Amino acid sequence: MTDLEEIGAGLWLAEGAIVDFYRFPYPTRMAIERFGNGDLWVWSPVKLDEALKAKARAIRARDGADRSKARADQARKRTVEILRQIEDANTSLAVKLAERSQELDVLRKETRLLRLERDGLLSELAMLRTELDAPSQPTAKTSADREPAATERGGATAAAGKRRENGHARAPTA
Repeated sequence: MTDLEEIGAGLWLAEGAIVDFYRFPYPTRMAIERFGNGDLWVWSPVKLDEALKAKARAIRARDGADRSKARADQARKRTVEILRQIEDANTSLAVKLAERSQELDVLRKETRLLRLERDGLLSELAMLRTELDAPSQPTAKTSADREPAATERGGATAAAGKRRENGHARAPTA
């Protein structure tokens, strides 16, 4: 006769036996409320039999399962939130990595150009050193470089003076 009926979220109602109240028949009723922490509160209890006791335990056990389920749901939601944050962070890192990779490519190209420029300058420097280190070879004189013909009297003496200065002494001719 004491059947628990759920009448709302966390609320149950049980009809009890009819008792004699000053010779009037008086129906009894009990309510059970389940609190957020899982505890049960019983208002106006009726006679407790084994069936009612089992049903109250089932409510308590269901509460534990409900709380476990609620915790599992919260954990799943938190896990999904964390995974989204990780995905966002990975996306952000991928974008930054791509930007850095492009910057690195530009730096590599600039470095290569600088090396090529350096190598070109080094090879040019090596050619200049080779030219400076090579023994000087006489070059053919042009007509402008040759001594002028001694047509005038003073011209012969000037040419002879030049030769003496250069270490080539020659006797003057008359």
